[in-house]
Amino acid sequence: MECGEDENNNTDRPTILHFDDIFKHIGSCNRYFLLSFLVLSLCITSVGWNSLAVVFLFPETDFWCEIDDLGERCLELNLDEAGCSAMKNEHHPVDKPSTVLNETQCSRYDLTEYDFGSNTTLNNETSYTCISGYEFDNTQYKTSITQEFELVCDDAYLVPLALSLHYLGVLVGSGIFGCISDRLGRKRTLVLCMTTYIFCNIVTLLSQWYWMYVVATTISAAFFQGAIISTYVIGCEFVGPSRRCLAAMFLSIQWSIGYMITSVFAYLIPYWRYLLMAITIADAFVCTLIFMLVPESPRWLHSIHKMKRASKILKRACVLSRSEEHSYICETICSSDVTDVSTEIKEKTLSFNGLDLLRKRNFRMRFIIVTLIWFVNSMVYYGLSLSAVTLGSNDYIANALSGLVEIPALILSWLAIERMGRRLILCATMILAGVGCISTSFLSNEVLMVTFGMIGKFGITASFTIIYIVCAEIYPTPIRSTAVGLSSMLGCIGGIIAPQALYLGVIWEQLPYLIFGSLSIVAGMLALLLPETSGLNLPQTIKEGEELGTEKVQDTRL
Repeated sequence: MECGEDENNNTDRPTILHFDDIFKHIGSCNRYFLLSFLVLSLCITSVGWNSLAVVFLFPETDFWCEIDDLGERCLELNLDEAGCSAMKNEHHPVDKPSTVLNETQCSRYDLTEYDFGSNTTLNNETSYTCISGYEFDNTQYKTSITQEFELVCDDAYLVPLALSLHYLGVLVGSGIFGCISDRLGRKRTLVLCMTTYIFCNIVTLLSQWYWMYVVATTISAAFFQGAIISTYVIGCEFVGPSRRCLAAMFLSIQWSIGYMITSVFAYLIPYWRYLLMAITIADAFVCTLIFMLVPESPRWLHSIHKMKRASKILKRACVLSRSEEHSYICETICSSDVTDVSTEIKEKTLSFNGLDLLRKRNFRMRFIIVTLIWFVNSMVYYGLSLSAVTLGSNDYIANALSGLVEIPALILSWLAIERMGRRLILCATMILAGVGCISTSFLSNEVLMVTFGMIGKFGITASFTIIYIVCAEIYPTPIRSTAVGLSSMLGCIGGIIAPQALYLGVIWEQLPYLIFGSLSIVAGMLALLLPETSGLNLPQTIKEGEELGTEKVQDTRL
């Protein structure tokens, strides 16, 4: 159906039995709701650049011990900056391959009694930790959180800890904001979340110590996730059933665009506090647009029987469509006692709970498999996103490419699952991601590393998109929301672990990518154990859910 096309021209007084019926008459992507949807999608762009900004807040930069004696010696010898750096390098301890820390960067010699004019070796001098702090190479990044809080050497673990706590906030947000959105309303929850994470960003850029930063970003991450949930829900409620998959894909593309814009922000603003300030200003602009231009979901208003507000919004949609019949339809659905069939389903849902996922064998196996796949997707996706800048010589281009490759992955995965089914494509994309990651770990050529790294990112982005669809389609209606919520929450643990997996690179540089690749391949093979859901109606009852993928259901399809 084309946007605005009337599917029931021959009916003078169309029957409205379900809220979705209205889209059959005013169009699956009505002009008013389409414009609102486009403005709404900017929220995902905003969350995208906020979430990926951490890549440039904690960059890997060269550093060394600050040695006052050497600084004074540079002045005495009247050395320029290059000559002084060369002399400092000569007077640093040699790295020991048997240790994890780099002694060249994390320790210094005791030069109190050393005769600089003697030209003797320093092997016998006593070395100790950098008691005077560190000096950082600020050629590319003028300031960063790593530099300001000196998160290196013995404190290097605080970087992955901050990132893991960020994703812990995402997990918390996943668990609470779905219910809040159902109770307070879609738009109200969205604006609340955006306003809160804007405030947290202000606190973050004013942080004077590490833990102040960590607390602020962990709280903001929870509200990031709340904004994402509210945006996806209201966005899909603005369009008809035939356009929801397309709407979800478009919102995912907006995330990728925000991902790429992060590189532009970071390139133009190499100071971390000013970078966050620019992002916060952009967030405030987006929030203002959404508050002023995006209406509340009329579907939600109708579900809680606020007919006057729903009618007012629907009439705006009808005014833009310039059709008298559309105006009549909008008035009909808001003024009559319309029965929403989903109410019956909600009443049945009350008799089921999360334990039903574990009581029945088929549900239990599918829940475990889907959760494991979600866990691996989350871990590998965020692991590759956080480490994308290490694949190339230019951090900004590498990060932008990592975001750009997601767009064709999203589009092609959507087209593929419509033609070849969910299960096979989910398996193939995860194996593709695994091969890309493992290949990257054994390459030294920069071009090949970037190429295979992007292949891995392509595959994991596609599989991450598909697992959302598969998860929603294999569970029956009475426990679908519970099952999807639990799987996504447990899957978020993968995102929490991802920074810690990357930190294992201090032991062996190739280890993180080998872990990502191996887990992706294993999870891809597990996907073949799931039932195929392409072309099937969504299971409405527990019995239908149990029989999904059996011979009985397959014969029914035929």
